[in-house]
Amino acid sequence: MDKEEKICIGIPVAGSVCPEVLTNLLAQAVCCGRRGRVTISIADNLFPYDRARECILGQALEEDCNLLYFVDADIKPPPKAFEQLYRTLRDNKAQAVSGWYVRRGRPFTCVWSVKLDHPGTGRKMVCTVDARAGVHKIYSSGLGCALIDLAWCRENMERPYFWLESSRETGTIVWEDWSFFELLNERGGLALGDANVRCQHRVRDIFVDDKNDQVLRSLDFQEEHPEIAQGGEMVEVK
Repeated sequence: MDKEEKICIGIPVAGSVCPEVLTNLLAQAVCCGRRGRVTISIADNLFPYDRARECILGQALEEDCNLLYFVDADIKPPPKAFEQLYRTLRDNKAQAVSGWYVRRGRPFTCVWSVKLDHPGTGRKMVCTVDARAGVHKIYSSGLGCALIDLAWCRENMERPYFWLESSRETGTIVWEDWSFFELLNERGGLALGDANVRCQHRVRDIFVDDKNDQVLRSLDFQEEHPEIAQGGEMVEVK
């Protein structure tokens, strides 16, 4: 074993955990245990979501953990997801790595995004990105299956790490995952998406994954979302 890590597995729970997900959560704990000491923090039906993640973060900091592994209760990662994310994080000296999964509900797009220059105005625009393999540099992601270098965050970021913002004028909401990645990028952190970690996202009574996402998306949204970009800036995996 390399140096022993102190890992907090953070599980925000909204509602309950279905048996199919529970099995995979246990598998994640086993993989984490092979890398070092494990703390499990569960935020049980704590809303809004920024409070749940901040609660988990607080326990991780109290336990002096240097890694924070978020696995949401409606996400089903592959059994060896942690080990793959861990290697990607360390090999590329990244500060956050997300597995691949789709948003809950229409248009079932990948949770990763990048900032690109608008070809007409030159202003920055946010684009959803997707990938079927490889490791990609991204700007932000959902936190449903994400490994964070908490030691780096402790030294370079100030709390809160997660917060919600809403605008009555525009009707928009800035979610806690976006606010986290905004802060991480401002502080010079590197965020990656690892498309080799293929997760399933429970939506009502089904799991949406890379076997049915395109079918669901094509039903009535494919032509309405031409801004969905393919790929992203590639990062070489050592």
